[in-house]
Amino acid sequence: MRKSRLIALAALSLVLAACATGTVLRPEKIHDPSVIAGTYTMYLYSTRQYEGLDGLDSIVGAVAILDVEDDNYEFKLYAPGADYSVREGVPGPEAVKAAGEFLKRFRGRPVYRRISAEGKTIGYEIRSSHKSWIYIRSTVNVSYRLIEGRDVEVLFSIGPPSPEAPVYGR
Repeated sequence: MRKSRLIALAALSLVLAACATGTVLRPEKIHDPSVIAGTYTMYLYSTRQYEGLDGLDSIVGAVAILDVEDDNYEFKLYAPGADYSVREGVPGPEAVKAAGEFLKRFRGRPVYRRISAEGKTIGYEIRSSHKSWIYIRSTVNVSYRLIEGRDVEVLFSIGPPSPEAPVYGR
């Protein structure tokens, strides 16, 4: 049951990505998360792939997304509601700390800045990174597209690492 749900969600994600129009917002890696200041809406996303032999779900990956508040850009997430939580009005340093806590089970936590077409920071992405080869076949891909003026579509999909995505964990 869970496996068929996962396959259906992955197929839907691929269809939505193929039909999407808009400007893709590329990431820029930052090396010092202490530069993250201001106030954010924080989205904490994780995905569970399947039920393992021990009866526990296996977490494939997790992502913390920080959307700059009051910048006239609105992030619209396309993911099952049970897979993410939202906190509004979080100060930058507190958001970085909360993201670190959320991602503590993973070895690496690279930070990427999302930039508008005008070169303005509209958000950050702090994500899980795996050092083990076993996870290379299945990961969380996140794409950001600017649509309808100032709406940012954030699409999550599970599958092999996207060729357009940055190589996380390096």
